[in-house]
Amino acid sequence: MNLHKLLGTTPGEGMQPKEVISYSIAGLGQNLICGLIGSYLMFFYTDGLLLSASFVAFLMLGARIFDACNDPIMGSIVDKTRTKWGKCRPYLLIMPIPIAIFTVLCFTGSASWDNKLGLKIYVAAIYVIWSVLYTIVDVPYWGLATGMTKDTNQRGIMLTIARLFCTLGAGVISLIVPIIIDKVQSPHRFPEGTLDANGNNIGGQFIPENTMDRVGDISNAFLILAIVIVVIAIPTFILGFKNSKERYYDDSESKSLGHNLSLLFKNKPLLLIVLSGILGGAKIVFTYTGIFFASYNIPYVLQGRKFLGMEGAGLNTLITMSIVPGGLAASLLVPYLSKKFGKRDVYIWSHIIGGVVLLAVYF
Repeated sequence: MNLHKLLGTTPGEGMQPKEVISYSIAGLGQNLICGLIGSYLMFFYTDGLLLSASFVAFLMLGARIFDACNDPIMGSIVDKTRTKWGKCRPYLLIMPIPIAIFTVLCFTGSASWDNKLGLKIYVAAIYVIWSVLYTIVDVPYWGLATGMTKDTNQRGIMLTIARLFCTLGAGVISLIVPIIIDKVQSPHRFPEGTLDANGNNIGGQFIPENTMDRVGDISNAFLILAIVIVVIAIPTFILGFKNSKERYYDDSESKSLGHNLSLLFKNKPLLLIVLSGILGGAKIVFTYTGIFFASYNIPYVLQGRKFLGMEGAGLNTLITMSIVPGGLAASLLVPYLSKKFGKRDVYIWSHIIGGVVLLAVYF
């Protein structure tokens, strides 16, 4: 009964607490995978495969542009989907295995391949396919919320809980991955107090002679991590499918993608929201570059000394975990603040304050 009070649901009528919890756990599993790919695939490419930073940057940029086109296409496909399970739920059932396979494949390849062009084509193809597969489950996952209940208050509470679980999933990845990579890299650093031939302190810097061994250790660690994470994540998607119920969706004939896109340019508020999302995407630099900053810049400054028992990549745990308390607090406060000040003002001021904080982090 306490869960019913918390969620605003009625026993035996409409959406039930079991659905909300299962839906949220599916979000946790999804963000375990998304967190690994989004935060650490770039590092794997540069430090595990020795691909150039410029190539990886252009690959990521191209993939993001592709995703911008891919999302509305997938939205139209979901809109036209007709099954006995509904429009959105089927994708939680059929997509976990393909996503799991390609998540693992994202962390394959070898820096020792002689054909570097072939390696670049391989990783680009795998990553683009992964992006498509992820979109195929991500769009219907968030769309499912509208089919589970028509009550906007219930839906708001459900999405708040789901975002908490999603933040938890990303937080777990942010906590464990840098620590593991730090353990892998530590044997390949000069110990504290090491001096080079000119008397310069090179403690904490990587030993050049160990480069290929270090690269191999990083590749193996990420491959094992990917396998473990997908094994944990797959059942969460199945649980979300099994215990959710898609009660409401418009079964009338859906409009074409071209028609829907044409409406975007006639809807100024929606166009502004889309534009703000594009411009706000720059903040992802914080997520992508943290592990590089921790692996290379901080050890140079500390000269091999440890901070809170960690060095190098392990310190990225502190950088990324600093986001988690804010994310959790925001998830809890959004319903209250939106009700008190309105969604528009909360949206604007949260971005302004977030921008100021990130600027402070830079300095």
